[in-house]
Amino acid sequence: MSNWDISSPPNEATDAHSPATAAAPLPMSPPEPTSRDLPPNGNGHGAAPHADGPTPRLQIIDENKDFSADLEAYMERTWDMAGRGFDYNLVAVFGSQSTGKSTLLNRLFQTDFAVMNEASRGQTTKGIWLARAPALPTLVMDVEGTDGRERGEDQDFERKSSLFALAIAEVIILNMWEHMVGLYHGANMGLLKTVMEVNLQLFQKKNAPKTHLFFVIRDHASGTPLANLADTVSADLNKIWASLAKPAGLEDSTLQQFFDVTFTSLPHKRLMPKDFEAEASALRRRFVDPYHLDYVFRPHYKKGIPADGFPHFARDIWAQINSNRDLDLPSQQELLAQFRCDELAATALDGFTTAVVAAKTQVDAGNVVETLGATLNAALDAALAPFDTQASRYHKAVYQRKRRDLVDRAHAAAFIAYSGQLRNAHRRAVVLFKSSLDFRLKAKSADFYNVVEAAQTEVLAYFSNIATSSRMTEAEWSFDEPAAALRDELDHLIQQRRDDELAKLVHAVERKVQSDLPDAVAELLATPTADMWPRVDAVFRDELSSAEEDLTTRATALRITDAERDARIAALRTASITSLRDALATATTEAALVQKLKHTFEASFRYDEHGVPRVWKPSDDIDGAYRRAREVAQNTLQAFVVADLPSVTALEASLGINGKAGESGEGTRSLFASGGVDEAVADELHRSIVALRKPLLPASKTATLQSRFRLEADAMYTDAKRSVVATQAHIPRWLLGVMVVLGWNEFVELLRSPMLLLFLIFLGAVGFVVYATGMSGPLMVVGSRVGAEVARQVGEKVHEATGGRGIVGSVNEYVMHSMNTTTATAAGGAEKPPLPPRPDANGKPKSE
Repeated sequence: MSNWDISSPPNEATDAHSPATAAAPLPMSPPEPTSRDLPPNGNGHGAAPHADGPTPRLQIIDENKDFSADLEAYMERTWDMAGRGFDYNLVAVFGSQSTGKSTLLNRLFQTDFAVMNEASRGQTTKGIWLARAPALPTLVMDVEGTDGRERGEDQDFERKSSLFALAIAEVIILNMWEHMVGLYHGANMGLLKTVMEVNLQLFQKKNAPKTHLFFVIRDHASGTPLANLADTVSADLNKIWASLAKPAGLEDSTLQQFFDVTFTSLPHKRLMPKDFEAEASALRRRFVDPYHLDYVFRPHYKKGIPADGFPHFARDIWAQINSNRDLDLPSQQELLAQFRCDELAATALDGFTTAVVAAKTQVDAGNVVETLGATLNAALDAALAPFDTQASRYHKAVYQRKRRDLVDRAHAAAFIAYSGQLRNAHRRAVVLFKSSLDFRLKAKSADFYNVVEAAQTEVLAYFSNIATSSRMTEAEWSFDEPAAALRDELDHLIQQRRDDELAKLVHAVERKVQSDLPDAVAELLATPTADMWPRVDAVFRDELSSAEEDLTTRATALRITDAERDARIAALRTASITSLRDALATATTEAALVQKLKHTFEASFRYDEHGVPRVWKPSDDIDGAYRRAREVAQNTLQAFVVADLPSVTALEASLGINGKAGESGEGTRSLFASGGVDEAVADELHRSIVALRKPLLPASKTATLQSRFRLEADAMYTDAKRSVVATQAHIPRWLLGVMVVLGWNEFVELLRSPMLLLFLIFLGAVGFVVYATGMSGPLMVVGSRVGAEVARQVGEKVHEATGGRGIVGSVNEYVMHSMNTTTATAAGGAEKPPLPPRPDANGKPKSE
């Protein structure tokens, strides 16, 4: 990189007297002619050029702040502007020295302002110059650049000249390089703040004409979008405006009330000369073509000063500005006070920041620091004590201003810890609210909303105490938004808890119905009667009414709305109907109905009308009793086919097609008046009612039940017939006489043998005792088991002795063997074949 690239910005043009072949790192455009190339006239200003060339320019204010007396003559004769009335424009340029302001004006308006001599690189424009744009009703003002080395720290003239341009011009062109964007002094933001503040105090009133601030960003070659550069400058302008000391009546005014702001950019003149010329030409059209869409000069920018009165107006404005002491430079005493106060403030802020960091560490750990406010106040007092002691010795106004700045910066540093404290207090308050709610709602007689309001008030008071005690004394910190956020979260928790409590209540009522209703229905259906279904319907109606009343009463404490109540009651009715349907389904299973039919048949067939069991006699009409009992059972079966429930019909009557509101049945309130029951809940209730009204026993199931029942009934009929036959069979009397005759000898023998008689008497006594004590059953069990054990052991012995063939097998084997031996002897006297070896216990042949 060359020295020119590092140390100096690119020059916009060369002076007419500089050599055309002057050495430069980059190619240079031909030198631009100025009025200095023209022969001077008698007043020292350039002579009028030819008709289509630049017009003469006038230094209306020189470097010594003197206003020119020739402005009236130039307006009347030289520029021919005095007779234009209000039909003229005035544009001024504002910017740092040597940034190409004059070159830009010459390009845009074809004027002849002097440009910088690149060889010497010093101040070119001194004071304020004015010229008319050729062939245009536009006055162009070239203002001395700011921040020049020639004036050094003397900023008095640049402030006053800038304020003069801002007060009289319709459009201010603010010329800056791209790399100045974002700089405070480089972009003249400090100077702009001063002149805008004084301009607001001296010249601006409500409804005054606006001034157009036209920013031209030069050497735009970095690739940063113009919109981003514009946002940066706009933010700086708004910040400046917010910090201005505004006069009475304009305290709430905004920058946009007094200024319109436009941004544009131009390429690098040296690096991209063709692009620069093209963009400059396009920009020129915005200043010279009234029909251009982005024409710069608008009627609402005009100051309302006629052209012939402009010289007097400008002279008065300059006199007022030049005599204004608000633009004077600060004294050396104030500069020293600013320097020392800044040093002391930095030291004090460092000490305060250390205390803030320590407190913030505890806050960041999630703790609610009860002493945060006292800690921060003590730290600020400790930081201000040495600052007040030393800084108060300097300029009073500077000290007070710097003290306010220090306190504001301390508050800004501490606000982070304060915000964290509020977040921690918020979380702690939510936890306390939940715990308090859980504890208070455990009481049996607790009213939900009374408990909620008490807990909420307690928690909000806690949060308010923490927020108030943690706030620094002079800080204007508000905790309204955090408190509102806490209230919103508590309201959400309350609504969520209310919904949970309401869900628990509905669930408890539904469980009670689902527990009581099936038992009551099952008990009624266990013994079918003629009024079975009316009784079931009454039980269902009573259970549902009781449940709805209980739900309504208990939900009142939750401040339930009519819509919410109706929605819950609709769900309760659906659950009750579902429970009833399940109970009926359980009672009408095939096994249950067969048992009910059997019980009904048996009650009619085996018992008389007085409930006495029947002992059938040959003279009884068993067939007729059978037919009557079976008819009763059939009637019972038919009663179970369809459930006749008027209460369910009434519920159905309160609904229309697809669950829409209809006419309410007797004793049943419509749930749709409040609009709380939506379409889905109503449809579910309607489907439950329709399902319950379907037949309990389809035709196929009825046929199956009848078939199974007939088998059971026929079996009881057969048993009855058999009992009649059994009672008719008895022992003939003549057989008793035969038994006495045939057993007489044994009876006499028994009387003749005392031992046998005593033995029989003993056996009789033992039998009587066993009978009297009820030991016959256990003795028979014992005897049966003993007999079974003896039989088992004998069987094992026989099995072992016969080799698994048993007694019958062994006998058959022996007989067959004997028959075979006899046959063989008769055939030829052959020798007896040996017997086969006897198998062992496992069925294998036993070796001899």
